[in-house]
Amino acid sequence: MSEQVTERLAGLGRALDAAQRARSEDPSPGQIRARADAFVASAVQHLTTVTSVLLPEAARLPDSKQSVRDVLDTVKALERALVVVKARVYGQAQNAQRPWDYVWGDARDCLAEFATSELALVTFLDNSLDSGGLDRVQTAMSRAVASPTRPHPYLPHLGLSGRMARRLCVTIDRIWDELEGRVTSSGSPAP
Repeated sequence: MSEQVTERLAGLGRALDAAQRARSEDPSPGQIRARADAFVASAVQHLTTVTSVLLPEAARLPDSKQSVRDVLDTVKALERALVVVKARVYGQAQNAQRPWDYVWGDARDCLAEFATSELALVTFLDNSLDSGGLDRVQTAMSRAVASPTRPHPYLPHLGLSGRMARRLCVTIDRIWDELEGRVTSSGSPAP
């Protein structure tokens, strides 16, 4: 499972690099937004997979409470950084004066902290679950496709309230993505 997660995290790093380079390679607002949106949506979708699949699985195991809490804290920190990225890209007044280096640096730092905590959790799961359990988790991760496309750091993440919040956010995010013409995956507007 750690191979699958490492690959996803590397993809997020590449998407962040591409978004950060957009201003120098093609400074048009459309290209900057498209790359930033692709990174934000990919990151949010991965975070949703972690909170809907990995964290509940880990929470069932003994001695996992602190690991789950550590990962959840880094999830929320990364989501807050993603809120700032999106706000800065779309010109929100409160973030218009933030330097781009700060915005991308904070996103990169939060992504690195999240990656470290997620990989530690995956190692814990690899060592704690039998092969059937690992197969079940990997299957659940690959099937977890419907997720919000925007960060929601202040909504519930775990349990029934987290599942309900995600379902609601998927619908609301799709509506807003359509209204904004926001690109959220594979270079096409959100459905």
